[in-house]
Amino acid sequence: MLTRLTRYCYTRGLFQEAYPFLETARRCTGNLDDMAWKRVALKTAHTSGSIARIVGDFEKALKESLTSQSLLDGLVEGGLITRPYTGEAKILGGLANCCLNMGRYEE
Repeated sequence: MLTRLTRYCYTRGLFQEAYPFLETARRCTGNLDDMAWKRVALKTAHTSGSIARIVGDFEKALKESLTSQSLLDGLVEGGLITRPYTGEAKILGGLANCCLNMGRYEE
């Protein structure tokens, strides 16, 4: 529910309003041994990274995008997500966007 609420805020440009919900969702994902919570953590990191890119905080966006990629890799290894996965293209696009906006063209 929290991830849907943050996406709702995101799609309506309510970025500051989304942060408390993102932080609550992040606290709920404290037990990352449970694979179901890793999926929530992936959505939380991806949404947080998307908001950070829009508001121009590319350092935070890069960190969240790298976290998203790591979580995705874990979900693939755990068999909860199979490749090809369209969400991975969004994550990679976010990484590329961050690097370009930070002048890190070689990456």
